[in-house]
Amino acid sequence: MFAVRLYGKGDIRIDKVLKPISTLREQARIKVKAVGICGSDLNAYDRSDWKNPFILGHEFSGIVDEVGDDCYDGFNQLLREGTKVAVDPNQPCGKCEPCEKGHPNLCTAVHFTGFYPDNGALQELISVPARCCFPVPDTIEFESAALLETLGVALHAIDLISLKAGYSATILGAGPIGLCILQILRSMNIAPIFIVDQFDWRLKIGKELGGLPLNFTRVDPAEFILQSTGNRGTDVVFEAAWAGEAARQAAEIVIAGGKLVMIGIPKDDKLVFEHSTLRRKGLTVIMVRRMKHTYPRSIQLLERGTVDLIKLISHRFPLKKTAEAFTLNAGYKDQVLKVIIEM
Repeated sequence: MFAVRLYGKGDIRIDKVLKPISTLREQARIKVKAVGICGSDLNAYDRSDWKNPFILGHEFSGIVDEVGDDCYDGFNQLLREGTKVAVDPNQPCGKCEPCEKGHPNLCTAVHFTGFYPDNGALQELISVPARCCFPVPDTIEFESAALLETLGVALHAIDLISLKAGYSATILGAGPIGLCILQILRSMNIAPIFIVDQFDWRLKIGKELGGLPLNFTRVDPAEFILQSTGNRGTDVVFEAAWAGEAARQAAEIVIAGGKLVMIGIPKDDKLVFEHSTLRRKGLTVIMVRRMKHTYPRSIQLLERGTVDLIKLISHRFPLKKTAEAFTLNAGYKDQVLKVIIEM
């Protein structure tokens, strides 16, 4: 079968690989149908320190091709061949202290599909633990099912804070996660919701979804939001960009005693704040690590029409053109928002 492997910085190749074993106990083999390209995939694509080539892709959906013995899905129901599923890439051990405390996203012995050295879903077939498979109804497209991971990160970020109806919010970054957060906040009667980015095409979608768009290349977001709120700021700020300057802006925008929710992953692995601002305002900084316990609720949000994930998809490519997809996405070309690899 064919798979897409990353060999080094910007070096993606189509290879022939062996089919995964499908008859292992508690394992299911999935025929992959859709894979999303994520910001963390772009981080990996931009690195050159991989010891061995590996397969990217952690946002995915497909059809159960074969199952081993004792295969129970994420709802603890018997998993059957032919089932349409979204797959949680997180494979926690279930035994370490974080897992036992209910934090599988913080597992100290985790395997994560598509994160080195664990191979991902940019291949025709993949073997995964059955418990990571969540059946989805036919009304949910494979593309949307693949993006349940993206929606799950957004949902988890909101879970980490206590929001009340009538609160206000700012979202820094109008990428897929930021736009998912926007849709969830709108359903919770959070207003106003400012959304900040540098790309007008992303802000256009943010406006269509109910956000108040600000292009930071033309206006200072902190200055504008403070003026618009009587120098108060917003109750919470979600940083869903690449951190960096956005972290400093977040601290300026949030109210005294407010919360900063940090989702973005900076390329230089550094997060810098002005200490005096955080101390003076008594801010709480919350770091988001992937997600936990979100797939069932994410499926419900899609079924109810609360969130539209198809609206976020700007480009679709077949597996054989994955290298082109990464080049486009990494260069933010052709008004890219979310890229899906279809199979």
